[in-house]
Amino acid sequence: MKKQSFKKRIETRKNEIRLTTTEPKEMLGKFLAKDLRRHWSENFVDEGSGEVVSVERYETIARAGVLVEGDILSRIMFHMSAGDISEVEVSSQRREAINIPYSHLGLWKISADIKEKKHKFLLYATSIDLAMEIAKDYIELNYVGPFTINSAGQFNNCILLTDNMTKVKIDHDSNIDDVEEEPHYEKKFYQITVNIVTEEYSRQNTFIIHSKDVDSAMIIINDWIAESVQEWQKENGRPITNDFKTAIESAVVIPVSRIIEREFSLEYTEREE
Repeated sequence: MKKQSFKKRIETRKNEIRLTTTEPKEMLGKFLAKDLRRHWSENFVDEGSGEVVSVERYETIARAGVLVEGDILSRIMFHMSAGDISEVEVSSQRREAINIPYSHLGLWKISADIKEKKHKFLLYATSIDLAMEIAKDYIELNYVGPFTINSAGQFNNCILLTDNMTKVKIDHDSNIDDVEEEPHYEKKFYQITVNIVTEEYSRQNTFIIHSKDVDSAMIIINDWIAESVQEWQKENGRPITNDFKTAIESAVVIPVSRIIEREFSLEYTEREE
């Protein structure tokens, strides 16, 4: 006789059952879909003005993912009868992890195939979801044809700098209109890790900069560090100096097609706020 095989049920959000209810029989045996909090108001008399001031109070009764049974169900019904809880959201699945939004605007790299050609973008975002949304928006506006976003990765503690230096050869005996620019150099994106040492501290920073070579990039980096050191000294009441040393820990060329300007990303983050 052939043994009957049972396929294991895979739990995902696709087969999750959620409902918001006030009925104890619908809550029993299910899990809290989110933290359960009771809410009430307390009135106080302001000693200065004599006016009655209402203060909103909150207390967490149980965390998301807790099984609703016994004591928990009794507490829920008690607070519902007292008016501290109006309804409860429950789920058929135990979900105890909470996705915490990241508020810091970090640097991300997005890889995409556009008309079968690979492109890599640098952009600012607060999450991987937002980074992909920004990249999708930017590509639709600035490119033509089909595209696919292949990957997204965050640069941790990385500082993006811009090389705006323009080197010009000037013959002081000639007319200013006859200024001759140096030959054009193709810029590359460098990822440079630098050790920084001052009298007060030592640290390591990683920079990404679009420059013609590492030496030019280090001029921009040292200028940024000088401003950063002076700002730290000012905030901590130290004498303002430019006394610091830098040493390159590593320097590599990274493939990047384009930087999506910070202002483009701010249209997303500022609207969310």
